[in-house]
Amino acid sequence: MPIFLSTVSLALFATLLAQGCERVAEPSAPPRDGAAMTSEQLQVTPVFSSNVSGFSSPAEMVLRDEPALQKAINEARHDVLMVETPINVDFSRQMVILVATGTRNSGGYGIRVDEVNRRDDGVVARYTVTRPGPECMTTQSITSPVEAVSVPRMEGPVTFDRREVVEDC
Repeated sequence: MPIFLSTVSLALFATLLAQGCERVAEPSAPPRDGAAMTSEQLQVTPVFSSNVSGFSSPAEMVLRDEPALQKAINEARHDVLMVETPINVDFSRQMVILVATGTRNSGGYGIRVDEVNRRDDGVVARYTVTRPGPECMTTQSITSPVEAVSVPRMEGPVTFDRREVVEDC
């Protein structure tokens, strides 16, 4: 019985330790002049995403009108078989944030918009690019992940905060 309790205790400890290792959002850097900066997380709505796109180079785009969105969609679908889904964005109230990894030489890569925040000095779009660890088995196919989301329309500059993560298998 003592071995059983030791095993259960070890499993419980490992579980608690793993829960303590969750990703924690990094605090925003304070403004240079020392004044407090306000930040509001905006509602993010998926527009489209795919692991394969026509974006051969990394991209960070802010699309504020229908022609810009259509141009981005055309680039995303260029020479790629993507399922066409209806895209409904009201540009009088919304804008689109698009991020793409560019071409990658195997599967296992991904991209996602984590959050978009309005701050006193503009908008910050935080996103994560994932890549497979060295021990991961991946598909041997060219990929080029892309994700587009809509957020409430904001005027002013949008900056991108890219984070890269290696996902071990």
